[in-house]
Amino acid sequence: MAMTPKEKAVEKVARKIRAKLNVSRNETISKMENLYSQQGKLNDARSTLKKSIQKLTDEKKSLTSSIETLEGRIKELELWLHEEEANKEDIPVDQAIIPIDTWSRQLFDAVAEDHALEDIMYVLDQAVEEGGLISLDEFLKVGCILYPILTL
Repeated sequence: MAMTPKEKAVEKVARKIRAKLNVSRNETISKMENLYSQQGKLNDARSTLKKSIQKLTDEKKSLTSSIETLEGRIKELELWLHEEEANKEDIPVDQAIIPIDTWSRQLFDAVAEDHALEDIMYVLDQAVEEGGLISLDEFLKVGCILYPILTL
């Protein structure tokens, strides 16, 4: 059976409409899939943010607790310092720290000797550099005498 021109025109328009509807449907499906994908990513990001916020909240609580502890210790130290300043007595330097055993005495003596030698070398170096208060030969002689002691 042959189609009339009207039927042909209707059929042609119907095909064009179906084709456009298929394109529109495919675009809509693609957009929906994209939106579902973005929704999944947003949900994952929301979960990550909630976890991060919880971690930061816990850390803030911990740091606040640490600050409170430190403030308490600072107050205790300030009180102790105030009491010590009020009870301040002039103690001779030699009696401020007293070694209680032989090893402590040896350590004090060794440290004092080391610092004395460093002071000597510093003063000699300054004497050579600042206008030749001593000659380089004298500096070297004293350096040679002190070298064995310095390297012990």
